[in-house]
Amino acid sequence: MGKFWLNFQNFKVLAGLLLILFSAWLVFPKTTSAAEKEAIIYFSQACSGCPQYVAELSQELQSQGFTVSSKDYINDLTARKELTDLNERHTIPLDLQGHMETFVSIQGQDKLFLQGHVPIQIVKDLLGEEAVNRYEKLLVFQDEMHGEIKSYKVWGFGGEIRGYSITEPVSRYLDWYQENKGTWSEVKTTGSDFFSLLPVVLTSGFLDGLNPCAFAILLFLIAFIFMLHKSRLSVFKFAGVYIGAIYFTYLMIGLGLFKALLIIDSPHLMAKIGAYLVIVLGLINIKDYFFPKLPLSLRIPMPGRQAALDLMHKGTLPATLLLGILVGLCTFPCSGGIYVAIIGLLASQTTQLTGLAHLLIYNLMFILPLVMILALAGNRVVTEKLTNLQEKNSAKMRLIYGVIMILIGVSILVWFI
Repeated sequence: MGKFWLNFQNFKVLAGLLLILFSAWLVFPKTTSAAEKEAIIYFSQACSGCPQYVAELSQELQSQGFTVSSKDYINDLTARKELTDLNERHTIPLDLQGHMETFVSIQGQDKLFLQGHVPIQIVKDLLGEEAVNRYEKLLVFQDEMHGEIKSYKVWGFGGEIRGYSITEPVSRYLDWYQENKGTWSEVKTTGSDFFSLLPVVLTSGFLDGLNPCAFAILLFLIAFIFMLHKSRLSVFKFAGVYIGAIYFTYLMIGLGLFKALLIIDSPHLMAKIGAYLVIVLGLINIKDYFFPKLPLSLRIPMPGRQAALDLMHKGTLPATLLLGILVGLCTFPCSGGIYVAIIGLLASQTTQLTGLAHLLIYNLMFILPLVMILALAGNRVVTEKLTNLQEKNSAKMRLIYGVIMILIGVSILVWFI
């Protein structure tokens, strides 16, 4: 009986200890483990101002118990794809994607999205115990690195994107968020998808293909093939190789520029520079019409023209292939302003895969005028008439082409940037 009583007493002590521990678990606040507080910083190694900010941001996040990792999305293709997938999964608008992006998650939920160099004080305020419970998902955008920073934007993945002076606390948005979050029913983004940019890609590609440089050489090539008493089939074969070589060369130039612009910290700035470049080159084309003897003209340089003639006179398919590559390279300074502007636009408003698809389509439109000329010039008489027409109206063609370039540049600045 005594032994039983002793065991009963031990049981009461054990039960009392368990009750105390359970009560403490209920009463005292539960802390989130480091594994449940994570942050990933996606940055560009080419960004000169990023390492210092990454270090400061990492220090702040770690002081609040976060596990922090950083990934270079330029040199690490896996990180690039990972970042693209995250942006698409969270429907982050392209105009709210910074040159570096930080994804902060708590208990497995992506909670805070820092775009660019968000001030550390704002990060600290948003991750405070009181503030973090006032929002479900929040994006803060501040993408400037140099000069005086004047403002930042905040978006709660619904409703309007609100801007604030850099001196205003982020609590102002949280107050607005609490009052208005029940009024929006769906997330609306302003990013450009594949089809939203397709009209400008199709139109500008076709207009870019109307450049006089490639036209003149194609007509001369066709006329020269007829002089060699080649058949119509040979004409289409040689001209097809020539056009295909131009397509390949222009596409390779575009891919190189697109890749380079993705590395640069401010693709939006490069899109603006490209648009202004189109306008300047358009003015030079207009200058060539009114003042042809003034320096600085957009023509294939004399060594390039002589090399083209030498290749043409060889009259072989390999020489024609080299001719197309040469003309593609020499034509770029003549008409590449539109191309640079469009590539800058794609780099600032599309993902890498979408941008590649647009480039393929752009270059198909670029060679379409040449294909149309080839279809018309398959007849010797028609070729002679087109050649004469081109020679008589080459100056007017440059004038029209210059006006087109200016209109495209202005359109990109007004509607797309």
